[in-house]
Amino acid sequence: MPCDAPLQFEARRFLVDYEKNYTSFAKISYDDTNKRTREVEEIRVGEEREFYDILRLYNTGKEYRVNLRDRKCNVTSLTGPLIPAGVPPDAKYDSEFVIGPVNMANEHVDCKAFYGKTRDEGDDYFIIVSSPSCLPVSAGFNSKRFGFVSIRYFDIVNGIADPTVFDA
Repeated sequence: MPCDAPLQFEARRFLVDYEKNYTSFAKISYDDTNKRTREVEEIRVGEEREFYDILRLYNTGKEYRVNLRDRKCNVTSLTGPLIPAGVPPDAKYDSEFVIGPVNMANEHVDCKAFYGKTRDEGDDYFIIVSSPSCLPVSAGFNSKRFGFVSIRYFDIVNGIADPTVFDA
């Protein structure tokens, strides 16, 4: 059965779309309570690299994207709601497993895997979360618009260390 992810956490995220030769490395702050996210991101498309600081405020429907090279800020309207970080309620349970050596204390993470189809476009997805804390470990989706996208989370910390990270 699906679990509820913490409403606030910070992590590093690696996202890759192999088909488009696109990768993203980001430090993320996720706040479902106040409907906002912050990402400091390095994007690579082929050999090109870009660096951004992105603040999304879902309650006001605004995204502030600062290009860290030229310091230009682009303000746009968000086109959708904050996507919950946890397991969707209609996801199907797949399996449980352990990452790391099971015979060494504090050297492994218990995980649960789920899968399903997105409600809006019927695209296949999977999500792997830690157990019992339900923090995201890995996710992916295969969409008609984007192809297969793989996401991995690491250095995850429950809560927001510095709430001013969301100050514009």
